[in-house]
Amino acid sequence: MESNLSYLLGGKLGDFIHSLAVCKYNYDLTGEKADIYIANIGDSFEQTIEFTYEELKPILEKQEWLSSFNIYIDQSIDINLHEFRNSDHLHGNNWLNVYFKTFIPDYNPPIEFKWIDMDRDEKYKDALIVNRSTNKPGGLPDDALEQYKIIASQFKEKYFVCFETFQYEAFPLKDDFKLLLVKDLYEYFKIINSGKLFVGNQSGPFAWASAMNVPRTLEILRMHAGLWYQNDTQYYKNLSII
Repeated sequence: MESNLSYLLGGKLGDFIHSLAVCKYNYDLTGEKADIYIANIGDSFEQTIEFTYEELKPILEKQEWLSSFNIYIDQSIDINLHEFRNSDHLHGNNWLNVYFKTFIPDYNPPIEFKWIDMDRDEKYKDALIVNRSTNKPGGLPDDALEQYKIIASQFKEKYFVCFETFQYEAFPLKDDFKLLLVKDLYEYFKIINSGKLFVGNQSGPFAWASAMNVPRTLEILRMHAGLWYQNDTQYYKNLSII
């Protein structure tokens, strides 16, 4: 009989996706698949737990390392992944090291590690895909805007992907980009996975790009989580910072 490991994960969505790296690597090490439980712990999801569960379910069910995915109702848990927030390793490390040092301390993160597999849409294979969250302090700095312009000038096909049009309308270069308004999280992941390059700021979509290890460029805020992403460059050749 196969044995599984049970994990409790919370929000926000970017943290949830980053936490799954532990589930994938434990599977690679031991062959133990993951029973994942989702709850509003650590931080709350922006949508209801039921909605978030339904959005994530088709993505997780594609992963070979998953055994089951359920909403948490006091089930028995082996590993509480939201405890990364209380880790002694939370500061001064990159994201992978935070999780590995906290939950898999005998192992170092592998180079070019990815933990989410997703379909691709070939019509975007030569495209620049951008999402820029407006939920961050301050606007787009002039130096970062210039970097966006330089990157955009290298592509004929340019798309801004989002759930809601206000992000697109707030993007200073929107007139040079086609709007891709997605219907669900699965489509969002698929589009990010399909482009030649993804560019974004410190938000959920960049976490998704990291989990799929797509070629990606981060518009970094010189504060908070920026250092965690910036230090990830030691593990990835296709990650760059602006």
